[in-house]
Amino acid sequence: MWISGDTVMFPGLAARLTELRRERPVDLAVAHCGAVGFPHALGFRHARFTFDAAEAIAACRLLDAKTILPIHRSGWAHFQQPETDLRSAFAAAGLEERARFLELGATLTL
Repeated sequence: MWISGDTVMFPGLAARLTELRRERPVDLAVAHCGAVGFPHALGFRHARFTFDAAEAIAACRLLDAKTILPIHRSGWAHFQQPETDLRSAFAAAGLEERARFLELGATLTL
């Protein structure tokens, strides 16, 4: 299992994900999505703190994760990318069969 935590894609992360894929298979990738940002906060107007859809897809492809669990994706004002965009991007990337979009309170048996 790999959990992204709150991060965005950057060269060091991409390199580490590639290494992880070589070291061992990843059965489950838990990706924090939503493109979290605080556009009205001084000093953070252009910063993002979680993956946008393209970054989440790139990370999951680098890992070749068998199952993808996009989390942290809706419900608060700091999410800058609508969940509908995230779902559409995963479908367009051909990852809809691997992705599990759980509703609030739902569980995933591993």
